[in-house]
Amino acid sequence: MTSPDLSKLEALARAATPGPWTARASRVRCSGSLGGAGVIGGVTVEWEVARTTNGRPEDGLRGPANTAFIAACSPDVILALCARVRQLEAVVVAAAPE
Repeated sequence: MTSPDLSKLEALARAATPGPWTARASRVRCSGSLGGAGVIGGVTVEWEVARTTNGRPEDGLRGPANTAFIAACSPDVILALCARVRQLEAVVVAAAPE
């Protein structure tokens, strides 16, 4: 397993629509103040967030599970996970014998 680039994940999470996100049918809905193009007068705009591309028919059956997973990985969750990893890395470094 490769180590995740925490700085890149944090930057991506900060640039995304803040969470929490919720899964609905086969879409992920980002709610809150979106800002930028696509939001006019406070109207929420929905769009497809992700799609699997390997073309296997059985992957279509995983759509609800994929949607729930993507929603669970909203920016607030990713930032909290990155903070926890950094905290644990500091504990490991502090506990290491010199």
